[in-house]
Amino acid sequence: MNQLQAFIYYLIRMDIVILNDILTEDISYCGIPKKLFLEKLGDVFEYNTSLNNKTLAVQRSPKNPNCIEFFCWQNGYWENSLMVKENKGSIISFIRKQKGDSHNPFCFRIYQDEEIGFVKSPDFIMTQQKCKEAIDLVKGKILTTEIILKWLSEYELLYEELNDENNDVSIIENIKYLEEFVGLWECRDWDKRLILNYTLAEEALNEYNTIDEQEWIKKHLNIFSCELIPGNTLAQFICDEKHRFKEGTDLYESKELYIVHKFTDLYYKRYHYHQNYDTLEEEDDGLPF
Repeated sequence: MNQLQAFIYYLIRMDIVILNDILTEDISYCGIPKKLFLEKLGDVFEYNTSLNNKTLAVQRSPKNPNCIEFFCWQNGYWENSLMVKENKGSIISFIRKQKGDSHNPFCFRIYQDEEIGFVKSPDFIMTQQKCKEAIDLVKGKILTTEIILKWLSEYELLYEELNDENNDVSIIENIKYLEEFVGLWECRDWDKRLILNYTLAEEALNEYNTIDEQEWIKKHLNIFSCELIPGNTLAQFICDEKHRFKEGTDLYESKELYIVHKFTDLYYKRYHYHQNYDTLEEEDDGLPF
């Protein structure tokens, strides 16, 4: 078994200790130190293990045998890709082939500031630390209305500094914590917009059983499509009493947002029910009997 074959073999088995032994210091690891390269693989292993998987899904790309793909979702999408340059089975370098740019542990991502040679100024280090602290306050936490509004208020200035319109070049693109903080702040700012307009959803829900359903759909189309649409993912409602629900990876306990998502969920389902029903009626009208 040569070095490349051994790498794939132990990558599948998520054996970080053996991988450390077989990978030598003279290999180029996507422009980052070997230690950090292995730490990132370790994060993928840890997440994969949390899904009760005993091995990691790994394959050589059908389009390019020098491309190693790993961590595959149920829909067949491979999250990560590494290009391998080798000579007779000895690895010369790894190059991360761009795929998803998630900030989650299953994504093997190389940030610009992690690359060898990147110089961090004292101001950069301070800003990065502020962003990390802000992220830690809300990521993975139960989000209430109070927490969302307080967090946005506390970190608004930091967000504005990172999005200064006078900057000709983005200072956050592919920078660890900075890019994630900005994306997170914008998501919570959208939550704030929904919170401030939740009475529109409440009034629509109260009116649902008082008028004809198709009239209700027509009347509240603008509210759904322009004012309160929270996204393409319908929420998973967990507890009515606590107003707890989940959207994507975010867990909420917010009366205002719960009402908004209850409305958008109901509207989406009833709108598409009538769309599908009308389509079936049109098809039935065209049958030759």
